[in-house]
Amino acid sequence: VVKAYGWTTSGGAAGWDYETETPLRGLRGYGLARGQAHPDQLTDELRHYLYLTLAIYLPAIVVVLAAVHVFDISWLWTLIVAVTLFEHFGNAIFLLLSSLERPLLANVNAFLRSTAWILFYVPVAWWEPAYRSLTVLLLFWLVAGVLAFLQFAWELRSWPWGRAFRLPFRRAWIAVNVRSAWIIYIGDLGFVSSQYIDRYIVTAFLGL
Repeated sequence: VVKAYGWTTSGGAAGWDYETETPLRGLRGYGLARGQAHPDQLTDELRHYLYLTLAIYLPAIVVVLAAVHVFDISWLWTLIVAVTLFEHFGNAIFLLLSSLERPLLANVNAFLRSTAWILFYVPVAWWEPAYRSLTVLLLFWLVAGVLAFLQFAWELRSWPWGRAFRLPFRRAWIAVNVRSAWIIYIGDLGFVSSQYIDRYIVTAFLGL
C-alpha cells in the first residue's frame, strides 16, 4: 500500500518513515507476523540490532586487545570475545529465520555454526597432535561462526540493506527496546549460565 501510494502521488517509489511508523504494527494495534512481512519492513530493526550488538562487543574486544599488550594476558581472551560475538549473532539469526518460517535454512545455519566445524576439527586434531590446543579449537569455532554469518548474509542479499543503512540512526529505538527487554536479557544470561556453568565447576574441582 505504501509503495502504491508513492507511485500514484509522486511518480516514484515511497518507503517507510521509520521515525513515525512501525511497519509491523497498525494504528489499531494489530501486528503482522515477520514470516508474512516484506523485507523492507524488517531491515530497519535489524540494522539497529546490529549497531547495538557491535556497540557492546567491539569495545570489549578493544579492551581485551589493550590488556593483552599492556598486562601481557593471554590473547586467547580476544578469541573468546570474538567467538561470543558470532555466537550471539548466530542465535539471533536462528530466531530470525525461524520467525520468517524458514526452518531448513535456520537449522542449516545452526549446524554450520555449532556442529560442522567439530566434525572437521576432531579428525584433524587426531591426525596432527599440534592442533590439539585451545587456541586452534577456538580458531576453528570462530571461522565456523564467521562462515555461518556470511551464509546468512548471502541468503538474504536481495533484501534492501543498502537503503536501510542510509536511513538516519534512531537512538530512541535502542533506548526503548533496551528498557523493555533488559529483564528478558538478564533471564537469558541466567538460563545460559545454568546450562554450562556446571562443567566449569567440575573442571575446577578436578584441577583440569
